[in-house]
Amino acid sequence: MKLIIFHLTLGSLMLSCSGRSRGPSAVIDPAYVIPSENTEQSPAGTPVSRNGALSIARGALVGAGGAVVQLRGVSTAALGTNTKLYNKDSLRWLRDDWHLSVIRTAMSDIDQASDLIEFQDKVKDLIAIAIDLGIYIIIEWRVARDGDPFTSVEQAAFFFDPFLEKYGAQPNIIYDISFEAAQTPGAWDAAIKPYVQEIIPLIRQKAPKNIVIIEGAALSTLLEELERSPIANDDNVMIGLRLDPESLDDEHIEIIKTAKSGGSSLFVEQISASVSDETLSTDKLNQWLDDLAESHISWTASALTSDEQPDALLTATASRKGGWEIDDLTPTGNFMRAKIRGDAPGTDMKKIEESSDDSVIPIAKAPPDGGGMKDTSP
Repeated sequence: MKLIIFHLTLGSLMLSCSGRSRGPSAVIDPAYVIPSENTEQSPAGTPVSRNGALSIARGALVGAGGAVVQLRGVSTAALGTNTKLYNKDSLRWLRDDWHLSVIRTAMSDIDQASDLIEFQDKVKDLIAIAIDLGIYIIIEWRVARDGDPFTSVEQAAFFFDPFLEKYGAQPNIIYDISFEAAQTPGAWDAAIKPYVQEIIPLIRQKAPKNIVIIEGAALSTLLEELERSPIANDDNVMIGLRLDPESLDDEHIEIIKTAKSGGSSLFVEQISASVSDETLSTDKLNQWLDDLAESHISWTASALTSDEQPDALLTATASRKGGWEIDDLTPTGNFMRAKIRGDAPGTDMKKIEESSDDSVIPIAKAPPDGGGMKDTSP
């Protein structure tokens, strides 16, 4: 693939009208804007209390004080499964023991309106927990079975509406308007761009400064299309991407480095890896995560589940309430915990798989007050 040097800063992108646009205007009515500086609900010493409302500066994610921030956390499995695992006790443990600062809600496959409402209720519960614990939360929308995200734009608007009405610009929330689009010539102008231009102004009516992530096309394709045909005059839009064993190659690394050096704001929404996958180079994964840390690119690991799936972070015997021992974590879970904590450089996943005593980070028992972190949440 030919690499292109992208001098792209999303804050400089100009909104252009689309023939398919028929929804919210890009003009924000001040009467509907909720102040984004409200952090009074964040317990002292927690990630949101420390960093406040996030924004983009020179392509980097920064906190309210201007310091560069790298969020690290986990992604749920599809919220239609194993939802009892996602509760305040388990997320408190992830915050205090894993040093998690963000959780991403993974979209379930929605077939009917009743399914969508049920999914919304689950997301509402997680938002309330995230606010109580002072962690960030990514709300993901992802439905477009026919390869055209614009056909689901009304569903997307319906999905985000209750969160915008209740929480607006609450600084904990990151809005993810990801899409599944057919990678065909003309798809950007015909389907993807009109969809994005509908949803971002809708979000901005109630959350004028919150981070919004767009993802759904190959990174190189998305960058090229944004360079050719910009979407919005918006300082706080990030490009999302997903990593799996197939994308852990030098070409993808160079694309990300080039995009980052060109001013693009990137967020790795999901890292899906398994030590049982023999095609995965553990050294390469370590290098990937080290590169992300060096570039201050935020990420979440998939998936916080005890179900039998290759990238599960927990074993079937893990408690739903946290307090997990080493044996409660899968080899991948042990590795990702260490990388989220940032205290296991060069950890060898194969050694973890063999349960070698010198290859794991001891689980720190959290005292009853929340692991040494002051927490005023109930």
